[in-house]
Amino acid sequence: MGDLPPLNRDSQFAYTCNRCMTCCHDPHIALDPYEIARLARNRQLVTTEFIARYLTEGGVVLRNREDTSCVMLGADGCTVYADRPQICRTYPLKRLRSKDGETLWQYPGLPASTGVYGKEGTVSDFLKAHDVEELFAAKDRYFDLALRIVGVLAEAVKREPHRFATIRDVIDTRCEFRGLNLRQSPACRQPGTIPALIDVDRVVSDYCREHQIDFPDILDEKIRLHLLAIEERLATISTRSPDDSDTSGDLLEMAEFAGALGAATEVRVMLAFVAGVFGSGKLKTT
Repeated sequence: MGDLPPLNRDSQFAYTCNRCMTCCHDPHIALDPYEIARLARNRQLVTTEFIARYLTEGGVVLRNREDTSCVMLGADGCTVYADRPQICRTYPLKRLRSKDGETLWQYPGLPASTGVYGKEGTVSDFLKAHDVEELFAAKDRYFDLALRIVGVLAEAVKREPHRFATIRDVIDTRCEFRGLNLRQSPACRQPGTIPALIDVDRVVSDYCREHQIDFPDILDEKIRLHLLAIEERLATISTRSPDDSDTSGDLLEMAEFAGALGAATEVRVMLAFVAGVFGSGKLKTT
């Protein structure tokens, strides 16, 4: 984050947005499954439709229009303001998670911005005003899930070392946003495809059908079931025989999802995966 020092919740900080919308042009907004589901609900779409209509770069990044404006920007401002993503709520601060906790950084000021910085409050005051804790909690859950997935993938590679290059390439393609057209590993699916597990409504619908339970109307319950469905699949993969015919496809699907979560939560899943396979001492994940 440049030369600006890290902040914590008690640091002096204030920011007044003057609605210049500079930060809404040429953004790169990667979304976790919770943020996707919130925005889909706002647009009255299922997540499958929302992803196809509004997301790009492997199904986790909000599209920008040809004039560089965010696809959610209207003439009078953000059209999904109540459900805007975490990065939009915390701007001009950025929150990074690690195994040791959180760190907050201030973005360098944009030249054309009319926003005004100050010190008449604290970072905690600023975050509270923008109602971020639910989004922080969800992103933390997916951060932890990403690490859990790469841990399972690493254990699978230890059992079958020939899988290393394939899984590594799939993760790398997704977490570095290279899945569309910059490069494409033979192990990956067709450019532009969306990791199936990022689609909350589809995953939860399948889970509810398999377990003969009602599909939930409440978003928090959807997310709970989404996380549970992934965890149960991970548990199955962990105990499955390497000779099982489903193993290869499931590992690649999890690798795609891990890469997408890495992009959305900024956990360094590739380093976590390599460290899990080979070991490298204490690992930094952000």
